Amino acid sequence: MKEYPDRTKPRSNELLYKVTSLFTHLLTFPLFIIAHKSLPDLDWNYHLDRILLGVLCFGIVELFYFLFKRIITILFITVMIILTIGSISGEYGFVSVYKDYKYMLFAMNESPYPIEVITSKLQPFPEKQAFINAADFENPLVRNFALKATREHFLEEKKEYYDDRQLIQCLAVFKEINQNWNYVHDPKFLEYFAKASESVQHLSGDCDDYSILMYSCIKSIGGKPRIVSTTGHVYPELFIGNENDMERLNYIIKSDLFKNEASGQRLNYHVNERGEAWLNLDYTAKHPGGEFMHPEILAVLEY
Repeated sequence: MKEYPDRTKPRSNELLYKVTSLFTHLLTFPLFIIAHKSLPDLDWNYHLDRILLGVLCFGIVELFYFLFKRIITILFITVMIILTIGSISGEYGFVSVYKDYKYMLFAMNESPYPIEVITSKLQPFPEKQAFINAADFENPLVRNFALKATREHFLEEKKEYYDDRQLIQCLAVFKEINQNWNYVHDPKFLEYFAKASESVQHLSGDCDDYSILMYSCIKSIGGKPRIVSTTGHVYPELFIGNENDMERLNYIIKSDLFKNEASGQRLNYHVNERGEAWLNLDYTAKHPGGEFMHPEILAVLEY
């Protein structure tokens, strides 16, 4: 009697093909994220550089899949093991990959806006010693004001974005000063530099006083600020890290910290030849990264 094969049982080769095919497509995502974080951002229109990078990653994985099915499968399993170990140990794991991918996709639609600065062309900072003397960040009044600001704003967000808690605390200082600042001119024919310990009492003054206070408060809680001088104006900036860090903070600011204030707005920041990103903290907007009053940087004060 003729026997017929049992077609209800999946063929082992077809099952293996489906599993390795699934592994291959999943492998494309972490590969794309790693490539995106490692390669320079070309900043092409409509994010064509990232689209092409994604297509290239997918093509590479597909090519290797057809040529080396077993190697691709082993590689994917290895990546899963590494991410599992990372997740258990609290290092880079599955959640980190998901977050990085989420931040990148958000930035493709809500891009921050960098302006390049060549630091070798900068001039000496005007009235440098006066700014240094006024920035009394070690004064208890200044630090206590900054500490209070970190308690007033973004307590829940600091828990959610634990790795970025120091930057979030610095942005809490920005929010407290920015939303309460009262612009007052200097005495006529006199350039007055108010100490930060003076300005915390009334939150009033001109752009010099605003910048000195913001700089001092952020520095008093461990942040890395600087003061930028441009044509007829000075303003503070906050060091974020590299452009990938700026991409992550872009998501945090626009999705959580300043969701209403930054809706539909670009975050403006400077990036130098070393790839360091500095976020604008001027009073030109009610959110970090407001529009530059004068895009050109003439001098920078860091100490």
